[in-house]
Parts: sequence; C-alpha cells; structure tokens
Amino acid sequence: MSITLDTMKSYLEECLRLPCIQDKFQGLLGNLSNCLQVKADIAGRLGDHPIVRVHCDFAPTNILSDDDSHLTGIVDWESSTFLPLGWDL
Repeated sequence: MSITLDTMKSYLEECLRLPCIQDKFQGLLGNLSNCLQVKADIAGRLGDHPIVRVHCDFAPTNILSDDDSHLTGIVDWESSTFLPLGWDL
C-alpha cells in the first residue's frame, strides 16, 4: 500500500483538529518555542514541521545501554508512527 505525502498531511491535519491532540500539539509548540523560538498555528503551519517516525512510548525502560552507560538500542517500537518532528518530546 502506497501513501502519498498529501494523504499523510491530510490525515494529520484531521487528527490535529481533535481537541485532545490540539492541546498536546499546542503544548509541544509552546515547549519548542521556549527552546527554539518556534511559533506556529496547528494545521496552517503543519507543513513547516517535517514528518518523522516517533516512538510514542519513549521512556527509560525502553532505552538499552551498556555497563559504561553508552546507548546500545531503543526497544518497544510497536506504538511508533509518523508524526511532526518533536511530537515525542
């Protein structure tokens, strides 16, 4: 099955109209704006944010490291999906 970028963008714009998602996205943009001076409205500027694969369950229990605390892997990708950059932050 092939999904075009326009189809993905349309789907994400519809998702971003859901109140619970709008609140989370506004919070994300607020946090990013503090660090990166990013300002955007929800659907109108969605194209400014690259679509990337996000983990959606990123937690210390899903990070693997060796005895020297070097990152060796990230597990539990079953909930991962493609969303705007920074969604998982």
